[in-house]
Amino acid sequence: AFSNGPSQVSYAATKAWMNSFTEGLHLELRAAGSPVRVQALCPGLTHTEFHDALGADVSAIPERFWMSAEDVVTASLEGLARGKLIVIPGGWNRLFYFFLKVLPRSVLHPMQIRFSSMNRKPRRQ
Repeated sequence: AFSNGPSQVSYAATKAWMNSFTEGLHLELRAAGSPVRVQALCPGLTHTEFHDALGADVSAIPERFWMSAEDVVTASLEGLARGKLIVIPGGWNRLFYFFLKVLPRSVLHPMQIRFSSMNRKPRRQ
């Protein structure tokens, strides 16, 4: 939702669109006086089958950067109860988001390229 990289262009753009859509929907619902609440959940690395399905090699990523699916759900529900529109669960994820906002693109882009290439399994021919 906030970061991009090689082989992630469509995924990242879709996530960014979802954040924008959620915010717009939130405003429409409020303007209409609706009690319906919406939320964009933006988890980081979560222990699921997602990365296996992508063929990503995540073995080099330290465990401290990962969250359980249960912890992500808990953060989402807590955020919803507090009326948070965008929820980024986990301290590491919020720190990563902060750096994405403050670092210049000239610093971020080489890091994004390096990270993306580290975590891709070679494709079978």
